[in-house]
Amino acid sequence: MPEPDRLVTTDPDDGDGCVREVRLTPKGLAERAVLDSSSNELAASIFTPLTEPQRDCLVTAVAGVERLILASEVRVEIIDPRDIDARYCLRSYFEELGRRFDTGFDPAQSISASDEEMTLPNGLLLVASLLGAAVGCGALKLHIDTQIAEVKRDVGGF
Repeated sequence: MPEPDRLVTTDPDDGDGCVREVRLTPKGLAERAVLDSSSNELAASIFTPLTEPQRDCLVTAVAGVERLILASEVRVEIIDPRDIDARYCLRSYFEELGRRFDTGFDPAQSISASDEEMTLPNGLLLVASLLGAAVGCGALKLHIDTQIAEVKRDVGGF
């Protein structure tokens, strides 16, 4: 089905009727080429007058801005350690440790952090998400009787 400007077509996906596939038309591809060319010309007009050290400084500054913008999008929340995002983060962490240590890493040999120990009131699991995807986690084991909390970097409990 063509869109009003005829830059794209939108059709139902063959495998899932709720999904739409959007494709650029020849007119859309031509428009994209114009936009890409204009963008490249603008970038060249900014970079060309700069010395190599100035270019490096600009690239570093832009990378810093990008990091700060991404950091502002990180969301941290307490989630159930049985949640799929929690499992993904924990598994990824254990795999990373396994790669880092010459002898591998066995979570069962670590200090305990069972699902119950990472669930309130015994503790909690924090998962950080960036743009809707889980990217990290950490846990606290709460020792109510001593009013001490233990920060877990190697949480387990699969």
